[in-house]
Amino acid sequence: MTSPWRHQQTPAKIATTKISTMKIATSWYLHLSRLAFVLFLAALGALLWLNDKSDRDEQRATLISDMLWLEQDMHFALNRNAEQLQAMALQLADPGATTAQFETNARRLLVDESGLRQLMWYTADLRFRAALPPTTDAGMVGETADTVPSRETFRLAAALGKPSYSPTYAIVDGDAQFEIHVPQFRDGQLGGMLVGTYSIRALLSQLLPWWLTERYRVSIVDIGGTVLGSKTAISGDLLGPSYQLPFEPPGHGLTLQAVAYEQKSSLARNLLAVAIVLLAVAVLASLWALRRHIQRRQAAESALRDEYAFRKAMEDSLDTGLRARDLAGRITHVNPAFCQMTGWTAEELVGLCPPMPYWLPEDIERTRAVHDNVLAGSIPSEGIELVFRRKNGEHFDVLIHEAPLIDSQGRHKGWMGSVIDISERKQNEELARQQQARLQSTARLVAMGEMASSLAHELNQPLAAIASYNAGVLNQIRAGDFSRDELAAALDKLGQQAQRAGQVIRRIYEFVRRSEPRRENCDFRTIVDNAMELLEPDARQHGIRIEREIAATLPPIVGDAVLLGQVLVNLLRNGIEAMATTPTEQRILAVTVAAGEGGIHLILCDHGHGIPEAMAERLFEPFFSTKSEGMGMGLNICRSIVESHQGRLWFEANPG
Repeated sequence: MTSPWRHQQTPAKIATTKISTMKIATSWYLHLSRLAFVLFLAALGALLWLNDKSDRDEQRATLISDMLWLEQDMHFALNRNAEQLQAMALQLADPGATTAQFETNARRLLVDESGLRQLMWYTADLRFRAALPPTTDAGMVGETADTVPSRETFRLAAALGKPSYSPTYAIVDGDAQFEIHVPQFRDGQLGGMLVGTYSIRALLSQLLPWWLTERYRVSIVDIGGTVLGSKTAISGDLLGPSYQLPFEPPGHGLTLQAVAYEQKSSLARNLLAVAIVLLAVAVLASLWALRRHIQRRQAAESALRDEYAFRKAMEDSLDTGLRARDLAGRITHVNPAFCQMTGWTAEELVGLCPPMPYWLPEDIERTRAVHDNVLAGSIPSEGIELVFRRKNGEHFDVLIHEAPLIDSQGRHKGWMGSVIDISERKQNEELARQQQARLQSTARLVAMGEMASSLAHELNQPLAAIASYNAGVLNQIRAGDFSRDELAAALDKLGQQAQRAGQVIRRIYEFVRRSEPRRENCDFRTIVDNAMELLEPDARQHGIRIEREIAATLPPIVGDAVLLGQVLVNLLRNGIEAMATTPTEQRILAVTVAAGEGGIHLILCDHGHGIPEAMAERLFEPFFSTKSEGMGMGLNICRSIVESHQGRLWFEANPG
């Protein structure tokens, strides 16, 4: 039995099947159109290639035909000249022949423009008789009479009894020439020799027709490939076929070479081919462009939706508030983080103009001034710190960075501001400041603890003196033997010792008491004196002499005298402790105070054991100490205090 659902499909599957079928059909049509277009271009290209090949084959056939004709024509001209020279040689074989007869016959041959350059008449023993045009050297055959080839040609012609050609040779004007030697026999004996010289340049110029030079560059090349002469009527690149054949006579490896110029194709045929291609391409391209346009538009719309969704998700996930304003300051966009930060919704904020509801009423003038500066383009790179209020009235600190909004046309449309809630950071900074103050106070207490024995000794002296003076006064009063002046003197000394003890206690109290940092005008000389008085007992106990050099005039400074005093005490104590192993006579702590550039320059020098270079790099790191019982916070605190007063604290080696 057939299952009732065996041949059924769900609507989703049916839809999927239809879509897949449509995609396959579309793909098939698309590939078919592409294949037809490619085949059409291939057929058209093959047709053009065959036409071009036919033209080139025709051009080469024409070249070969022309060269064969030229070779025959030149061969005919040279043979005709040879026959005329033989006839002339028979006439001059008569013993009564004169040079005038030679010149008459020679002039007739030279006027014929058959390439002959000069005719010469020699005896059988190579003695010169006559030449036309005349030569200036009576023993010269052509222009190279003493060369071996010319003599060999002379002997060869005499031996063979018929005209012979010499190899080519260069002459003075850059031309090349060859000779024809025609023997002159009388009664079976060599009676003389007619020598004619051919100029390669003249031969090409006189025997090459003009229409041939319009098609080819014709050259005569020797056996070594050197071009002896060439002629052409067109200047340009030679891109067509070439052909060469032996140049016989004169032979001796000479070849006649022709290179065709690129044949100009038929303009009408080319225009017709281009028109067919353009029309076919235009038809297919229009359909293809329409399809591509639709696809690109769909892809662009899809990409735009994806990009918008991506940016919206990214914007919604930010903790940083984003606020956009136009050039008039009207809010055009806010993200959820900004709404959550202020407590107002986007509908309540978008479209509002200054003053904004999240501005502080009591600070509205300053906020408006900042707002106007931003719209004017005055934007600090470090951002702007303001205080905003939430809808419930709560205040919070913000850091705002502004950037110009530029549209797709490059026009400035407004400002985009990123708003960061820095309330927690402000609280952390305040907490860190308080912790730093506690740490500084603790450091002062630790320093006082380490100086306790010295301070106890310092207090013991005035207290012992007070007790001694008090006992002396009581003894005198009980004995009844006293004068009013003696009692007054003893009580004055007792009061002085009490004041001395009070000063010690007051210095200790001022040093260790914890108070908020204060910024007030300070006398740096007084700060240095107080610090030295506080450490004087400790220095005496360790046998250390403090040498001070303080400038007569010091510029006033603004700061916290207690914190600056703590810096001096810490640095002086470090110098004292550094000389624990130094010989007693070298235990000197030098303090120099001078006016520096825009402030005061304080130098502390001791005669301690020094600090290794590796430790010097970490000297100001927190919790790093060269003492086994040290906390490693003293120098770090000192640097923090100095830098908070716009100063600088550093260490330098002092080998002396």
